[in-house]
Amino acid sequence: MTARRAPPPPTLTLLVVAGLTALTVTSSGCSGVAEAPVGASGEAFVDDRSPFSSGSAGGWCRRGPAALCAAQPWGESAAAAAARNGSGPGGGAHTALLPHCFTALPLVAVTAVSDSAAVYRFQLPTGAALRHPLGSHLLLRAADADGRAVTRAYGPVSDPRAVGYFEVYIRLYPSGAMSSRVRRWRVGQTALWSGPFGGYRPRPTDRRLVLLAAGTGVAPLVGLMAEAVARPAAPRLTLLLSVRRLQEVFPRRRLARWARSGRLTYELFVTGPEEDGERPWPGETVTRRRIQRRDVLAAARQPGTGTRYLVCGPQGLVEAVRSYLRQAGVSHRDIVIF
Repeated sequence: MTARRAPPPPTLTLLVVAGLTALTVTSSGCSGVAEAPVGASGEAFVDDRSPFSSGSAGGWCRRGPAALCAAQPWGESAAAAAARNGSGPGGGAHTALLPHCFTALPLVAVTAVSDSAAVYRFQLPTGAALRHPLGSHLLLRAADADGRAVTRAYGPVSDPRAVGYFEVYIRLYPSGAMSSRVRRWRVGQTALWSGPFGGYRPRPTDRRLVLLAAGTGVAPLVGLMAEAVARPAAPRLTLLLSVRRLQEVFPRRRLARWARSGRLTYELFVTGPEEDGERPWPGETVTRRRIQRRDVLAAARQPGTGTRYLVCGPQGLVEAVRSYLRQAGVSHRDIVIF
C-alpha cells in the first residue's frame, strides 16, 4: 500500500504595499469542492468558493487566494491587465479583480452612513468595471497588530457596470481585527482585494422575492434590488431590515426611491432605544423591536406561489428566520442563505 503524501506546509509571505502590510498564506491543493451547495436542512446557499463559504454537504475549499496579482500600471487597460494576470478574453465575467490573487487598489472616497459605518470607494484600472454577479462578495485582506492575516468578506454595493470604481459598505466594531485596520485608512492608501466570489442565481419562476436582513447583511442584496427595480419583468420585492438605529439604514435614499416606484415594499425594525431627533422618513414603516416570528409568517403567507426568501445577517437571525419559514411550510428550495 502506497502511503499518501502529506500536503506541503503553507508558505508565509509578508507583503508591504503602499503602506498597507498584509500577511498572505500560500498553500497548494484544494479538494472536496461540492458541486451543488446545500445546507444541513436542505436549503440552498449562494454559490461560493471563497474561504467564507457556508457549511455544505460536500465541504468547500477553505483556502482563499494568497498571491498578489502582477503589478498593474494605472494607465493600463482592463483587457491588458486581465491578459497579464491569466484571465484573457472569455476568462470570466469580470476583468478588474481576480479571484485567485489579491490586487492593491487605492481608496478614493469615504461616505459616512452613520458614526460607525461608511461606504468606501476604491479605484479600478482605466476602463475597468467590476462586473460582479448579483449577491457576490469580495475578500479584503490585511494584517493585525501581530502580523497575522485578517481576511473579511464584503459585498459590493455599487453597480456592477460602474466604470473605474467599486464601493463596499463596512461597519466598524470597537474590538474588530479588521475594523482596527480600516479606521486607519486614508484616501490615497491602498488595500488588498480579491474576487468576486459567489452570486445569486435567479429562477425564471420567481414572481416575488422576500429579503430578510440585519445591519450590513443588506449589502449583498443592494445590487439585486437595484436590478429588480430596473426591470419590469423582475420579481416584486419585500424587504424586512433590522438595524440598531434609524441612522444605520442603508441604502436609505435608494430604498425610499424604489418604494415610490411601486416595485419594493419594506419595513424597518429598529432594535435600539429611540434617539433624540430620530424620525422615520415619509413612507417608511418603522417597528421598534426585533424581527419576530409573526413578521416572517406574514411575509410567507403565500408559500409555493413563486416566492423565494433571501436571508443575510448574523447567525441568530438566519437560524430563527429559517425555522419560522419552515414552520410556515416554505420548501427548503425556496430559501437562500447568504
